[in-house]
Amino acid sequence: MSLLIESIKLKDGVFHNLFYHEQRMMHALQDLCGYDEDFNLEEFLAHFNFPKTGLFKCRIAYDESTKEVEFLPYTFRILKSLKLVEHDRIRYDYKYTDRKTIEKLYEQKGACDDVLIVRKGLITDTSYANIALRRGAHWYTPWSPLLKGTQRQKLIEENKIITEDIAVEDLPSFDAYKPINALMEFDHEEVSIQNII
Repeated sequence: MSLLIESIKLKDGVFHNLFYHEQRMMHALQDLCGYDEDFNLEEFLAHFNFPKTGLFKCRIAYDESTKEVEFLPYTFRILKSLKLVEHDRIRYDYKYTDRKTIEKLYEQKGACDDVLIVRKGLITDTSYANIALRRGAHWYTPWSPLLKGTQRQKLIEENKIITEDIAVEDLPSFDAYKPINALMEFDHEEVSIQNII
């Protein structure tokens, strides 16, 4: 089995949303490895000499016996255009280091910044982020994403986004979109829905 992976925002020496990352890691280890011991992510990360200034991605590759940690400088970029690509059998319920299927879909982006993956007629995720779509004053996110992201879960619990099945033909009913993941929170600019090709 490929190692699992967790990407955590580290900004100016502070790790973000550790509760949600810890919950996802524990869930994955229990489901895939039968591992059910408690794991305190904050205590684990405190043992590392991590950067105290700047924006970094803390990348943890792990299974029940291995945890490899690295801190990578991160530059935020807006996905100003997305190309719809279809794959009806794609599964990515757990975040693995092996992303071959997603990488093949990403190669189809053409001149766009990223792809927006469609599974059985429904919108799911971009190649590395969940998506939120605005209709009027409200934001929505697909009920069945490829991966239930930590930022997505936090925003749902804060009632900032609503889950809904979103079909390709529903896209014109929306005004704008924002990609969201652990390092792309909800405070960045939105992009016109017309930029989904």
